[in-house]
Amino acid sequence: MELVLNPSLHTSLLVLASILLIYSILVKDGYAHLVALGLVIIEMLRYVLIYPSERLHMSIDLVIVGLIGISCLISRYRTIQFILAISGFAVLFAHHSKDFLPTLTCGGAIYQSTMQVDSDLELMIQFDNQASLNTWISTDGVDYEVTYPLFKPQDKEFSLDEFIGIDLTSHQNIYEVIEELNQYPQIISVELNELVELDQQPSTSDKLVNDSQLDKQWISDSYKLEEYHRLVKARNRSFSKMKTQQQTIIAILDTGVDGNHEDLKGNYVSTATRYDKDIKGHGTHCAGVAAAVTGNKLGIASLLPSDSPVKVTGIKVLSNRGVGSQKMIIDGILKAADLGYSVISMSLGGLTNEKREQAYIKAVEYAKAKGAIVVAAAGNSGRDAKLHSPANTPGIIAVTAVGPDKKLASFANQVSNLQMGVAAPGVSIHSTIPADKYTSYNGTSMAAPFVSGLIGLMKYYDSNLTTKQIHRLIADNADLVEGVPVVNPLKTLEALFGSLDSVSEE
Repeated sequence: MELVLNPSLHTSLLVLASILLIYSILVKDGYAHLVALGLVIIEMLRYVLIYPSERLHMSIDLVIVGLIGISCLISRYRTIQFILAISGFAVLFAHHSKDFLPTLTCGGAIYQSTMQVDSDLELMIQFDNQASLNTWISTDGVDYEVTYPLFKPQDKEFSLDEFIGIDLTSHQNIYEVIEELNQYPQIISVELNELVELDQQPSTSDKLVNDSQLDKQWISDSYKLEEYHRLVKARNRSFSKMKTQQQTIIAILDTGVDGNHEDLKGNYVSTATRYDKDIKGHGTHCAGVAAAVTGNKLGIASLLPSDSPVKVTGIKVLSNRGVGSQKMIIDGILKAADLGYSVISMSLGGLTNEKREQAYIKAVEYAKAKGAIVVAAAGNSGRDAKLHSPANTPGIIAVTAVGPDKKLASFANQVSNLQMGVAAPGVSIHSTIPADKYTSYNGTSMAAPFVSGLIGLMKYYDSNLTTKQIHRLIADNADLVEGVPVVNPLKTLEALFGSLDSVSEE
């Protein structure tokens, strides 16, 4: 989870504002005072608009800057003013000290201080084999608090049982430990267990209404939902009679899902009772985008038809505040894969500068081998999604957000440099939230489950479709806007049905 758009820029602007504030007090320069306030306001707006979850960080910054100015103002003596100013700068520096820590390159991975890691388990380490792992734990591992096994997949063929976790003590420096661990030849990779957050933007539309709300879904006309559902209904008349496989299930890895919501319960199946509630509301919103019951005269419509053969479920991998760690996400991926779920949808992520993240890669490989398609939100930083994890993991379909004009949203990350990047509706998206209510959110969080819903239906019609085949079908039938394939559900299903009919005729 990243704090700011650019940590060094953020710190520099605050330091400059403090200097100008002190200067304005010492020489009584009103213009310098206004410029200082302007810089602080700019930073405040950047946090409110881009990173609302970090308002506490900005509030502390404002207090520090204010104390620097006030401390100089209340004293008549220059020496005391100087001491107070230096003390204020020291506090400001300490609050942002991580922005000045050196960047370390370890085992091909770059670790920077902009990362936030799980304080209960900071590192994930992969060994070359079980024998060397066990030997290391019994000898060198005694110096660390080791968690093993770190992951518990049913199948042991994907090296996920060759990972351990390390919880550092307050006396251990994470950067020194990383460099020390990378000296062992039997260790393949050392990764930070990064924290992730929801890829959701603040709402800009009406909130909490309870009647039929199709008129609040701009996708209804833009994406020809009526025509789309006629196509699906016609197909299901014949196809459902031949379909004998078990239900196709979309797993929403998030804050949980309110499975009793009036517009979800018809399409919801429970993975575990503890996942069937949602304090934050984010997971329920994503579930509605993917699989709200269509045609029931309640709430909203999704890409799934009434009496849908495709169901949605929740797997809670984030806290009630919407924060989780990389390990928690991977555990969710493995659980969904082991349960045979067809689509794994993740509307979460965070900034990463690691060139390789073996744990995510292995987990996605595991899910693909089990037949699951993994989808992730591309992120809301307005930057290249190759810096956003897990969307940048090979084998994942990464989804960025567009608005009603089908142009990339201002907050949305670019997906052009990813292997399988697409775009979908992610601006003013109306959907379900707990307690039978509805609201609109912005974010790639909303775009990802839109694509997941479509993929769930595609997997129902052809369970053998691979990730590459599905991405190719979506991309080849998308509306290309600014070089980005914007998903077109109607054309995608028409193409799929055409290919299936061609095969059956042969």
